[in-house]
Amino acid sequence: MEEKVLKPLLSSEDLIEHMENRGIKFEQMSKEKALSFLKYNNNYFKLSSYRKNFPKYTEGKKKELYIDLDFAYLVDLSTIDMHLRHILLKMTLDIEHYVKVNLLQHIESNQNEDGYQIVREFVEDSLAENGTSKIIRDIKKNAGNPYCGELLDKYRISESSKIEDFPVWAFIEVISFGTLRRFNNFYYKKNNIKDKYDIRFLLITVNQIRNAVAHNNCIINNLYPIHPKSIKKFNANDRVMEFLSEAKIKKSMRSTKMKNPRLKQIITMLYVFDKIVTSDAIKKSRYEELLSFVNGRMRKKEIFYKNNPTIMSTYKFVKKISMHLYIKCKKNNKKTIDII
Repeated sequence: MEEKVLKPLLSSEDLIEHMENRGIKFEQMSKEKALSFLKYNNNYFKLSSYRKNFPKYTEGKKKELYIDLDFAYLVDLSTIDMHLRHILLKMTLDIEHYVKVNLLQHIESNQNEDGYQIVREFVEDSLAENGTSKIIRDIKKNAGNPYCGELLDKYRISESSKIEDFPVWAFIEVISFGTLRRFNNFYYKKNNIKDKYDIRFLLITVNQIRNAVAHNNCIINNLYPIHPKSIKKFNANDRVMEFLSEAKIKKSMRSTKMKNPRLKQIITMLYVFDKIVTSDAIKKSRYEELLSFVNGRMRKKEIFYKNNPTIMSTYKFVKKISMHLYIKCKKNNKKTIDII
């Protein structure tokens, strides 16, 4: 087996030279400013990932060098990404809240549930082969947490290896989003409740994008469609595609953009948000913020991307959806939605 060659640790000065050798220009931003940016604002590994949005020469003397890519473009995309992550995080937190609200409403109206038994059954169902529950272990890690430690002490969770009398309204406040999603599925499956909007199925996507934005992962560092061999794995949900159709997105654009797993996750999250959040005020606030971002920060330096059809078409795609959600919210600001 051929020994793997590890990449050397390069200084910021070396990285500037490395980028220049790959065809990245320093015309919109000087090398001096680029050097300062790398040292104090961003790291090369994350910043350079946005280069995936730019094509390379495929032949001639410039083969494998980037076409029309300036360091300033990478900086701008990283800034756009940061603002987008902040908006997406707010929306995923809103979704989490309304999953809890909707779940409690159903449990409270269910005469067969007392608010305790469903928690016991869920924890028992999650028992590992050795008889311990990862859910309990994860919850007990918060015993010293100033935000939920007192709640655990109140129900003596930190002292026990199992849950006896932990009510659902307290339980959902100390579990992770992933556990909440599984608990939500467990309850609806047990009670044979139909999910006409596919919300429960799509919450795994919301969970993934929430984790990504919360950990500051890059979101828009690759906007190209995935390789055809992998398309089946990333097929978009039919209801989400209908959602795009309602937004007057042409079929060709829907097909192309939803073959990118990052865009697919963002759009899926927007669909879930639109269906599950019932507060007109929250919807209006989030859609206004999203539209302001699309018409403001995203367009601030759009001249950088005039020769990049992938970035420009993605901007138009996101703008159409944002406008659709905003207009829809204004028209239906008194309408509430029952997701079940």
